[in-house]
Amino acid sequence: LISSLKRLIAKKCDLRQGVLRRLLTGQTRLPGFSAPWRVKRLGELAHLYQPETIAQSAFTSTGYPVYGANGVIGYFSRFNHAEPQIMISCRGNCGSVNKTSGPAWINGNAMVVNIERNKHFVDFDFLYYLLSVTDFSPVVTGTGQPQIVRGPLAELPLSIPEQKEEQTENT
Repeated sequence: LISSLKRLIAKKCDLRQGVLRRLLTGQTRLPGFSAPWRVKRLGELAHLYQPETIAQSAFTSTGYPVYGANGVIGYFSRFNHAEPQIMISCRGNCGSVNKTSGPAWINGNAMVVNIERNKHFVDFDFLYYLLSVTDFSPVVTGTGQPQIVRGPLAELPLSIPEQKEEQTENT
């Protein structure tokens, strides 16, 4: 019974991922939207940068969460980002997409995807989900220690709805 339920859950997760991918790539459109999608480079949609890394020895037992390449790695007494941010791991396990939930310290092993200057035409949640289903292999460099650097990542083409309302509806 447990094995059967695990297979069913896996199947449902695959179906959900497929629907999500079709919605986020424009293959399936929501009713009421017909405006064309446009291809934009990630660097046009967001400011990309790697923040300062703090040493693990500086971590505290409480405070603001510290995000590394793949999620929360500790806590610190200060934050370097007051607003939620999207992050892409850029060292080792490249291309993992995460987001913060509020004030946090983001370390330099993650590339911050900050849409503050483009909030009028890019929805935060839409971009987060779109990046979550994006293949980053074309922008990964290096063999011994794979990494993603800002230049090629900024050139990554993404197709997005022209209307922000459609982006919001898709999330």
